[in-house]
Amino acid sequence: MGASVGWLIGVLIAPYTEGEKLEFAQYVGIVSTFVSGYLVAKLDPTITKILSPDYLLALTATAGFRVIVFSSSLLVATLITFVFRKYYI
Repeated sequence: MGASVGWLIGVLIAPYTEGEKLEFAQYVGIVSTFVSGYLVAKLDPTITKILSPDYLLALTATAGFRVIVFSSSLLVATLITFVFRKYYI
């Protein structure tokens, strides 16, 4: 999942043509409207729950490993996709 999302982000931040740049700008506008409206409203209760002592005690090494793998896969896929689209093609 992390690699897939990273690949998508890499494609969006490095368009090939002016047409893609205009299309991606529209997509980013739609997604940012969604994020600023719906997700930000859901963010505060989620952070409160994550930082509660009960939830922190439930974290395990497996959950931490999964978060690290997801994050690193996302970053690596984003960087690889961006570099190849921007500089090699």
